[in-house]
Amino acid sequence: EAWEALRLYPNPADAEVTLEIEAREPGHHVLQLIDLSGRSVMAKTLHVQTGINQFRLDLSSLDEGLYLYQLGQRPVGKLQVR
Repeated sequence: EAWEALRLYPNPADAEVTLEIEAREPGHHVLQLIDLSGRSVMAKTLHVQTGINQFRLDLSSLDEGLYLYQLGQRPVGKLQVR
């Protein structure tokens, strides 16, 4: 795995979240938000450097509800949008 730790906060979230990735090496990773019907509602390519990286994500276009998030093909967690 090219990254060691991943945090998404605040969770539950309103209009914006911060994604924090601690990477072992530089590279590109695709973050996806997936609704509970399995549809990808957001995909963002992240360019990370070795160490701690922070990205702000705009959620204002998403409906309230529960979403799954994954980095690459690996499911990571759940995000509640309110």
